[in-house]
Amino acid sequence: YMLLLSVILVVYNFQYAGLIYPGVSVAGIDLGGLNTTQAAELLSQNLTYPQQGRIVFQDGHKIWMATPAELGLSLDAQTSAQAAYSYGHQGNLFARLAARLRAWFVGEDLSPLMVYDERRAYQYLQAISLEINRPTIEASLKIDGTDVLAEPGQVGRTLDIEATLQSLEALLRSLTDGLILLTVNEYPPAILDASQQAEIAGRILSAPLTISVPDPQEGDPPPWIFDQESLAEMLTIQRVEASGETRYQVGLNVDNLHSFLEGISIKFDQKAENARFIFNDETRQLELIQPAIIGRSLNIQATIQEINQNLFEGEHNVHLVFDYNYPQVGDEATAEELGIRELVSAETTYFYGSSSERIQNIKIAAARFHGLLVPPGATFSMGEALGDVSLDTGYAEALIIFGN
Repeated sequence: YMLLLSVILVVYNFQYAGLIYPGVSVAGIDLGGLNTTQAAELLSQNLTYPQQGRIVFQDGHKIWMATPAELGLSLDAQTSAQAAYSYGHQGNLFARLAARLRAWFVGEDLSPLMVYDERRAYQYLQAISLEINRPTIEASLKIDGTDVLAEPGQVGRTLDIEATLQSLEALLRSLTDGLILLTVNEYPPAILDASQQAEIAGRILSAPLTISVPDPQEGDPPPWIFDQESLAEMLTIQRVEASGETRYQVGLNVDNLHSFLEGISIKFDQKAENARFIFNDETRQLELIQPAIIGRSLNIQATIQEINQNLFEGEHNVHLVFDYNYPQVGDEATAEELGIRELVSAETTYFYGSSSERIQNIKIAAARFHGLLVPPGATFSMGEALGDVSLDTGYAEALIIFGN
């Protein structure tokens, strides 16, 4: 039997000298009995994946299709055929014999040798990136005259070529068609949309601004009117951070508003004054001779907030905001409430022979004290009660007692 087996092996080896042994295939293509040239030609005819395969790249609704060959993949048919031939022809005697027996009884399918030139794939993806990549652009908001100009921002995008190449290589190794979702990195701007702030700016500039006094009193000035051109000059656009978000904030310039309001505030400064009465000795009741005056002062900060808030909402008629100080004694006070029961003291003086100017001054000064209330525990100031002593308040130039 040994002699017979030896004869068979010698004949088998002689028969397949220079040929690929039966049972050896590459990618399922049987190459048994062929020399390397024939095997390479057969592989080239049947393994057409590099030329006929389809690789699809997708970004959103956009797709790009390429063959594996266009991406740098090619079949090395000659080397693949040589690998098939080497199976059973290389190694020691027992290794060669084992390989031949395995190929004959079980079969041996080898993987084809593919050459992948990544540079071509990189160049292909670079061409795609020209359609995908775009810079990050901030939304813009500016004022031109009384027109509001707003441009939306843009999310920056960059094709991650290295990450895409990794996905591509894995697909090419499988020798199958497939879809690759492109890896794209996005870089949003700090401010993408300024349309809301543009709408606010448009509302601010849509009409003149009228600032007036609520419930005006006699002597209060008329309303102030700012036309749209003036509002446009006062309008500011600022970048602000709020709750981790960057946005534009529009409004009238706070410094300008503050200067304007500070300039007019003196027109409204009014101290609170108690009502003034005389005590009727017969009825033991008070008789009102001068109503109480409610004190007020212009609240500049609150007025600025009121102006901007109203303008944000499209309201162009705005009232000044005042702080009010109410007097201790109002017009309805009674003698009983104030504890006034009787005349405590009365004094009389005369100024015969005085000049008309001195008489005028005495009358004006005396009127400042007529009916004046001094609450319990209060400190009376004659100078404060007199107020401004000048020609502007009705006083006349007259002789005075000096140094005595």
